[in-house]
Amino acid sequence: MKYEALSMSISSSIEAPETSDIMDFLSLITPEKIQWWGMADQSQVLVNLQPPFNLLGFNELNDADLVEEDIESILNAIRERFNLEKAVVFGLSGHQGDFNGIILSPGEARLLYEGITRGSFEAIRYVYVFSGSDLIQSIFRVKVPVDSKISDVVSFLKGNGRIDVQEEYTCIFNPLSHRLFNPEESIGPETAYIAISDEELRLDSAGFFSRPSTRRKPTFRRVTPSLDSRRPCNNCLICSSICPAGLSPSILFHFAQAGSEDLDALGADLCFRCGLCTFVCPSNIPLCEGIGGIDAHSL
Repeated sequence: MKYEALSMSISSSIEAPETSDIMDFLSLITPEKIQWWGMADQSQVLVNLQPPFNLLGFNELNDADLVEEDIESILNAIRERFNLEKAVVFGLSGHQGDFNGIILSPGEARLLYEGITRGSFEAIRYVYVFSGSDLIQSIFRVKVPVDSKISDVVSFLKGNGRIDVQEEYTCIFNPLSHRLFNPEESIGPETAYIAISDEELRLDSAGFFSRPSTRRKPTFRRVTPSLDSRRPCNNCLICSSICPAGLSPSILFHFAQAGSEDLDALGADLCFRCGLCTFVCPSNIPLCEGIGGIDAHSL
C-alpha cells in the first residue's frame, strides 16, 4: 500500500473578500458546508488535523502537510482577521473535548490563510482516490481545479503512470456509499472519495473502528446481493456518532421513507453527502441515498 499526494495543474484563483466576516470567505472555499457552518458559533474556529479515516495502517493518511506554515501563525492570523474569541487546533496534538464553533479541514484552513495573507486563494478541491481490488494498493490525494470532472482526475492519474485503467473494464464509484459514478460528474462533496477498480467494491468498515476485535488494515469487500440486502435498522446510532454534520442519519432516513416532505426542517439540508453513514451502517442501509434523494442508478 502506498499513499501519495499529487497535484493537477491549477490555473485559476479566487479573490478574497475585503470584509472581516469569516462566512464570506468560507462561502467561496467550500460552499456546500455553509449551512452547516451557519449553525456553529462563528466566534470560534477549530482546525482539525485528524486523518480523514481512522484506519489501522494509514496513520500517515492526513492533510497536516497542507498546513505548511507554523500552525500557531495560521491560527493567529485567522483569529486577528476575523476578531475571533478562539482559534484552536485538534488532532495530532492540541485541543481536546467538545467544540461548538466552525470546524475546518487543514485544506480549508490553508486556503483561508492564503486569502488573508495574499488576497486570493486557489480555486481547488482535494480528492482521495483509492486504487486496487480486494486489497487497497494505493491511495492518492489529488489537488484538482474546481471545474474538474471525475474523468479528468482518472486521466491525470493514468497519464502520470499511477494507475493502469482499461476503460471498458473500469468501475468508478464512491467506496463509502458504494454509489456508481458517471465519469462526467463534476468534482464535489460526493466525489471527495473515489475508488477505481474492475468491479464495484466498498471499503470494509471493520477497519474503521479502534476496538481490538476489529483492528486490521483496510480492505475492500465485494458488493454482492447478500451484502447489499438491507436489514431492519437496529437503532444503534453509529451513523449519528460518525456524521461530520452532527445529524442523525437513521432518523432522517426513517422520515424520508415515511414520505416526509420537509426533511430540511430536520437538518437534511446540512448533509454534504460524504457517505460515512452508509459506510458504517451494520444493517447495510443506504442512508446517504435515502437522505439526499440520490438515485444511485440515474447517473
